[in-house]
Amino acid sequence: MKANYTNKLSIKLISIGDVEVGKSCLIKRYCEGSFVSDYITTIGIDYGVKKVPFNDSLVAINIFDLSGDDDYKTVRRPYYKDTLGVLMVYDINIRSTFDNLNKWEKEAESSGLDLSKCIVIVVGNKSDIKNKREVKAETAKEWARNKGYHFYEASAKTGANVSESFKYLFEGMFNRTIDNRSKYVY
Repeated sequence: MKANYTNKLSIKLISIGDVEVGKSCLIKRYCEGSFVSDYITTIGIDYGVKKVPFNDSLVAINIFDLSGDDDYKTVRRPYYKDTLGVLMVYDINIRSTFDNLNKWEKEAESSGLDLSKCIVIVVGNKSDIKNKREVKAETAKEWARNKGYHFYEASAKTGANVSESFKYLFEGMFNRTIDNRSKYVY
C-alpha cells in the first residue's frame, strides 16, 4: 500500500571535500547500502535523489556530489545556490584533507552560500583503516563545534556511523523547512 503523505518536500544537499576522501562512497553507502572499493573520480558533479519519509512528509533530498578536483571549481560554483545541507568530508588518515576544510568553507561562502543558514556536518571518513590516522577525532570535533557544525567519524566501507550522520543531517534540514515550507513543496 502506498503511503499518503500530507506534504511532499524537496530540499538540496551538497557534499564537499578533497578528492578521494570518500564523499561519493558515503552517499552510495547511505542511498544503496553498498560500497565500491575501486576509486572512480567524480567528474564535475554527480546527482541523485533519495526520497525519505519524515513525520507526515515525503522529502526528496536532491544530492549534489561536488568533485573535489580543483579543475572543476567553476563548474561547482552554481551548485552552492539554495543549498540547505552540507556534507563536508575529509579522510582521517590524511591531515591535508582536514586542513583543506577551511578552503572548502571559503569556496562555499565566496559562491554565495551562507553556511550559518545550513545544516553542516563534518565527517571524518575511513575510520575502518587502522594505524594510519593523522587527524584525532577530538581535533576535528573541536573544529566542527567552534564552527557550529556537527561531527561524525564514519566508514563508507563498513557503514559505521553513515546512517546516523545522514539521519542527523536530514532531520536538521527538514526542521529548517518548517518555517518556510512553501519554498520546498513540490
